[in-house]
Amino acid sequence: MTSDPDAGFDALFAKLSNWGRWGVEDQRGTLNLITPDTVRSAAGLVRTGRRVSCARPLKVGASETTFQHHMLTSGHEVPEKGMGSTADWFALGVHGLTSTHLDSPAHITWDGRLYNGIPASQCSTSRGALACSVDLAVDGIVGRGVLIDGPTIKGRPWLEPGETLDRLEVESWLEHAGADPASGDIVVVRFGRDEAERHRSPMQVGATPGLTVSCAEWLHERDIAVLVSDVISDCTPSPVAACSLPVHALTIAAMGMWLVDNAELGALAEQCQALDRWSFFFTINPLNLRRATGSPVTPVAIF
Repeated sequence: MTSDPDAGFDALFAKLSNWGRWGVEDQRGTLNLITPDTVRSAAGLVRTGRRVSCARPLKVGASETTFQHHMLTSGHEVPEKGMGSTADWFALGVHGLTSTHLDSPAHITWDGRLYNGIPASQCSTSRGALACSVDLAVDGIVGRGVLIDGPTIKGRPWLEPGETLDRLEVESWLEHAGADPASGDIVVVRFGRDEAERHRSPMQVGATPGLTVSCAEWLHERDIAVLVSDVISDCTPSPVAACSLPVHALTIAAMGMWLVDNAELGALAEQCQALDRWSFFFTINPLNLRRATGSPVTPVAIF
């Protein structure tokens, strides 16, 4: 008799679940962990005023979620005298491996449910995300960011597709870095994507480095509010038979955690190394999109 590969993952999902923790009607999930006190404390990390963008440039026609940019008016049409104007039009798919974006709890389901047991039917093609929409974060996600630098952990410029960081490696790194993530913090994980792509072809869907599920347990124990990475946080192909994106399922659907995928973290790592300082004030500001499962974002670290 063979064991059910779903059973162990279902048990882990239940163990890490925040369903009901902030009430049966909650849709904000781990954003509840960001409080006025955590924001005030994080603001104390601003010392030099140095700002580092963590957003990846959008590339026209790139990958599976095509970004489109058209000019509606241009400088060729303006009058020779007096005022003229130029204007743009944009369209992009939010999710995938291309743009830096924020995943709301409306993005991932498990057993036909969104975070907190909300029926998956609350997110539809005709009406959008009636629950757990990204506009719940419209006031901004602000807090202490802590960088976990995977290439430094591994002792080489980048992690290969299918390679993982596990809990013991993360904890050893944080002890070495003198960083101790706490409730309401934003954990930022660098896998070295930008360095890898400078030396070879871009990373593809289904072939990425990522975290193990043991790290999802660690995130839950630490009450982390947001997880950010330069890929999608998940190792693909998945090492877990029961789920194609186990970190996404455990964080978003079970914990109600908000994720940022495809950040650009090379400049951030350089600044942290130069200062020998691995925590910073961090802001993530989504567009005010109603009934949406995610939003493009420009995360900014401030030192």
